[in-house]
Amino acid sequence: MDRPGGALNRLVAISSFVVIIMTLFGGGAPRFLVWSREMPGMRLTSYTNYALRILMYCALHPGQLVRIADISESYGISKAHLLKATRQLGQLGYLENVRGRAGGVRLGLEPERI
Repeated sequence: MDRPGGALNRLVAISSFVVIIMTLFGGGAPRFLVWSREMPGMRLTSYTNYALRILMYCALHPGQLVRIADISESYGISKAHLLKATRQLGQLGYLENVRGRAGGVRLGLEPERI
């Protein structure tokens, strides 16, 4: 059983991951940031958004293998787009990718360490 506030704590830990993702994926990430005079602040590209959603979904299901199809259905995102982001997150060590019929993905690190 999860302790009270555990899911929220995991989401907070994952949300701090935004800066890491932008740095690692883009080497400074100009393609992940969109600056606009009309909308001051930062906007993320779809790819970064998908990567963050994958990490948050996995954080909400600790220790379980999560299927790409489940994430796709939850967020209404194409499986092909999720596969691309999942592969890169796995190469970076943030996800553990398990292949095969009973495969899926799960966090490669504790949420607090991300």
